Amino acid sequence: MWRKWLSRIAQLFIGQSVAQGVGLFAGLLLVRWMEKDDYAAYTLAASALAFLNISTDLGLSAAVLALGGQCHGDNDRLARLVRSALYYRRLLLAYCAPVMLSLLPWIFHHHGWTGYTPWLISLAVLASTWFHAGAAVYGAVLKLQYAILPLQIVDATANGIRLTSILLLGSGHITALAAVFINLLGSLWQYAGNHANVSRRLRGTRQAQPIEHAALWQFTRPLIASNLFYAMQGQIAIWLVTWVAPSVAIAEVGALGRLGQLVLFLNMFVTLLVQPYLARLKDQQLYRARVLQISLAETAGALAIATSGYLFPALWLHILGARYAGLGSEAALMITLAAIVFLGDCFYYSLIARCHTVRQWLRIPVTIAGIAIGALLSPPIGTRAAIIFQFYMLAPYTVLQGVLLVKYLRTCRVASERPAVLIQRGVLTS
Repeated sequence: MWRKWLSRIAQLFIGQSVAQGVGLFAGLLLVRWMEKDDYAAYTLAASALAFLNISTDLGLSAAVLALGGQCHGDNDRLARLVRSALYYRRLLLAYCAPVMLSLLPWIFHHHGWTGYTPWLISLAVLASTWFHAGAAVYGAVLKLQYAILPLQIVDATANGIRLTSILLLGSGHITALAAVFINLLGSLWQYAGNHANVSRRLRGTRQAQPIEHAALWQFTRPLIASNLFYAMQGQIAIWLVTWVAPSVAIAEVGALGRLGQLVLFLNMFVTLLVQPYLARLKDQQLYRARVLQISLAETAGALAIATSGYLFPALWLHILGARYAGLGSEAALMITLAAIVFLGDCFYYSLIARCHTVRQWLRIPVTIAGIAIGALLSPPIGTRAAIIFQFYMLAPYTVLQGVLLVKYLRTCRVASERPAVLIQRGVLTS
């Protein structure tokens, strides 16, 4: 057992170092090689893409992993679950597409980017979301089955395609439209690769049936409101900066966000190893013990990351290049914010791995309160103010997930102790 887990961890570390390292390097080349005006436009497009990816998921990928953990040995049921999830994701995209095609070109025109480019960017964003939806659902199956190597090969190849395209274009020749289409190429490859890997494992299966639709609806229904809000929450700072600050501030906030992505690279370890492991545990007491141990390690990692932002801000800024020099304090704040969000995500993954989705709607009033306070104390009229505003908006999310996890762990402890209490009272026999 230990050899198996050591092999998985080593495989994950090496594979993710290559796959995510190539992807992060490609993203940082965009920061270094694109003009600030073009990078501001690309930041808006990436913000719209992130919003669509979350709002067309609403917990469906997590549902495939969590519900699939209960039937991971039954390929037929698992395949029906996948087909139901794909149906729902494409239905959600059909509802979101008209809204995005109306809003995104209008926002581009607000900043003076006119012509056919805004429309082509909008269409490329929608196509990227379509392929990302399928890749995410198929990827959840591969995570559940610990098929780490095939998943990493696909991700590494997709990021390699992005990096090669950027290198071929070269510094000073990458426009916002080119960057969006480069991302579309990578998403297309991820969809094709994950689909091929899952098809080999789940061949010869039937179509989805009402029982799978009902199971997905029961899982995602408590998450719909909170996930829709979460889709907006991550982009609110960019959108507000878009309206009240110059395009230079948009580019700087987007570039500093790349540093946050370096930190959230650790999320891959959680989603590829920790979450599937917790989803497959049968014993509640063992789950409680493992979550406590894992949460301590995650907290220590978050503290180390946040500390590095204040000790070595120049090193972090060197990653972004000369165009963003002088943003030392802003970089330290962004690294700290990313560490806080990473910890909140870890708590959230530990909960949904057990299909525990209740009270997630609380993130809506909690975050709205944070946004209201942030708008009063630090309106995002510039780069630094926008980052501080995100603290008011995102830190309550981590606090809420921590509280919900503690309450659920207490429930697990009571459930595990109840039979022993009944035996002592003579109600049950040992």
